Amino acid sequence: MFDSIIPWSLKNRWLVTGFAIFVFIYGLTSSFKLPVDVFPDFAPVQVVVQTEAPGFAPLEVENQVTIPMESSLNGIAGLKQIRSLSSTGISVLTLIFEDGIKASMARQSVSERLQIVRANLPQGVDQPLMAPLSTAVGDIIKIGLLADQTSLMELKTLADWTLSRRLMSVSGVSNVVVYGGDTKQYQVLVDPNKLKDYDISLDEVLKTVNNSNINATGGILRSPDKEFLIRGIGRVNSIEDIENTVIKTKAGFPILIKNIATVKIDAAQKIGEALINGKPGIILNVTKQPWANTLELTYRIEKTIDELKVNFAKDIQVITVFRQADFIELAIHNMLEALLLGGVLVIIILFLFLNNWRTAFISLTAIPLSLLIAIIILKWSGATINTMTLGGLAIAIGEVVDDAIIDVENVYRRLQENKTLANPKPVFDIVLGASKEIRGSVIYATFIIALVFMPILSLTGLEGKIFTPLAFSFIIAILASLAVALTLTPALCYLFLNKSESLDHSESKLLEWLKFKYKHVLSFSLANAKKLILVSVLVFFVSLVPLCFLGKTFLPEFDESNLIVGINSVPGTSLDITTQTGKILTEHLISHKEVLAIGQRAGRTAGSDDYGMSNFSEFDIRLSSGSSTRHKIIEHVREDFAKVPGIVINVGSYISHRMDHVLSGVNAPIAIKVFGSDLDILHKKAKEIETLFKTIDGAVDVQVEPIIPIPQISIQIKREEAIRYGLTVGELANSIEV
Repeated sequence: MFDSIIPWSLKNRWLVTGFAIFVFIYGLTSSFKLPVDVFPDFAPVQVVVQTEAPGFAPLEVENQVTIPMESSLNGIAGLKQIRSLSSTGISVLTLIFEDGIKASMARQSVSERLQIVRANLPQGVDQPLMAPLSTAVGDIIKIGLLADQTSLMELKTLADWTLSRRLMSVSGVSNVVVYGGDTKQYQVLVDPNKLKDYDISLDEVLKTVNNSNINATGGILRSPDKEFLIRGIGRVNSIEDIENTVIKTKAGFPILIKNIATVKIDAAQKIGEALINGKPGIILNVTKQPWANTLELTYRIEKTIDELKVNFAKDIQVITVFRQADFIELAIHNMLEALLLGGVLVIIILFLFLNNWRTAFISLTAIPLSLLIAIIILKWSGATINTMTLGGLAIAIGEVVDDAIIDVENVYRRLQENKTLANPKPVFDIVLGASKEIRGSVIYATFIIALVFMPILSLTGLEGKIFTPLAFSFIIAILASLAVALTLTPALCYLFLNKSESLDHSESKLLEWLKFKYKHVLSFSLANAKKLILVSVLVFFVSLVPLCFLGKTFLPEFDESNLIVGINSVPGTSLDITTQTGKILTEHLISHKEVLAIGQRAGRTAGSDDYGMSNFSEFDIRLSSGSSTRHKIIEHVREDFAKVPGIVINVGSYISHRMDHVLSGVNAPIAIKVFGSDLDILHKKAKEIETLFKTIDGAVDVQVEPIIPIPQISIQIKREEAIRYGLTVGELANSIEV
């Protein structure tokens, strides 16, 4: 087969060249359309189910919500593992499925089981909801809103009713979660003494308020010539509407809400807070759908924000505290830089050795064409451009040009030799013969390199999902370079080197000097062959010694332009104290010139994947691209918070945290889980393990997740006394709840 490829390419040189131009243009077009992501989708198919249980303590959430749901969801086809978290007022189940299960099938199976679960949940528990479909690294941008005069309530209203809804309409956005701010709320503050004076129960007030904000339909009123739609309008439009609502009538006099309560508009009770650069504000976390192009989606989101900013109040600032596209743009920039540098080095080397611009051009075409062919195949296979595929293409740059250089150099040398003959042979025969002469070496070398990477394609699990794209992109790039060397390179050699004036360049002085020195080295090597072999064997075994002492890690640390800092304090710590502690960190870090913005999210918010309570806080620290002080900032964070008693921190970056979470369910590269029924004993043993691990060199951020019981005020109902006063347990429970 290979014997016929080169002659065919030479005979159809214009067709081959034209097809190469077409592939080049199509490849460029495909490179702009190929989905771009920060990393391959390394996580198994997961379905997250969140269930809100307002007012439930963690133990009640676990016993009445989490465990029944786990029992019902177990047994779904393809289900590998269930991870659960029971916190104050929320239950979170993460269902992890086997490889090969489609996300749509997994979500359908979970949805069907949830239909059964919903009927068995206790009263007061919201319906279980599946989190929107996204990827393990789905957070693409976090946008902060700050204002000087605009209140937090107005900012929250803007974020909830304008920004989040507009961003959700952007194609590719999976979810928008709003952190912080004050949620606008009508509040009816009942005076217990007035309830007693008017002989009204709190339950009556609750029912009255609930029934005061409804619209009712009354059917259709028909006349001989017209029809009228009957509507009862009872929606509340002002504070006065609530104040003037009648609770009941006594002795012919109506008792209104305003007689027993104060009605006002105020902020709802917070379960979370957001700070930007140490100031209270709003953070919108935008996640993407799995098939969305991260770069294009980021640009669309930023364009949408710019369009909406025109209508914002002048004092509102928009600050990006996290932007995944920064890492991707830097990776693509480095890739293009490596490609340009590789091309420049190839031109320099070819000029130094061959002293001919035509040979440099022919060899140089192999780099972009081979990479573009690889990109076309990646597109056809449904892959994305990400860190690993870019890494594979970057590694291949040094290899893809080799095949073409070998062919061009041999053809050029044979043509020069042919020119000196008394009866020169046809250029066609010389190019064909020179190309066939090195054909075997080119093919064998390419396939040997490809075979070295082939075992990577057989990897499974997390390592397979991460490294397979790298090996795949590398292999198809070097195989593409082989195809170019066997087809386009001979054709271009015939087209560009068929004239005698293109062969007039004499051998460069550098090449003459290297050949002269190589003769001496070769003579010495042949004369001392046994000694050289012995020395080589000794050097090989000596090189194995440091290999035994080298550190081992799954992946090198990524130079991301962000830091993620998680902080846990003692359970029961108030939200105000948590945010104040965060301000201390922000004040220290914001002084660094390479820190662009800092966003703090304390507690949690509805619909988010942060399930911490008021003692939990997480920081997004955005750094300038290529920041050189990254490690200094990490050390600074650890030193500062080591001085604060009762605080445990975890420092990392976005990709490393997400990868750790996929492996263990926590944001740490090593997680040790201790199981048992007694929380006190578990906590004691965990502290012993923590103390031991802190003595290990290189171990940082060693911490035990706080499991100290949350401070509670327990009200035990005395049933005998309730009977005496004619009260039911339900009435008392409702009063406590209010």
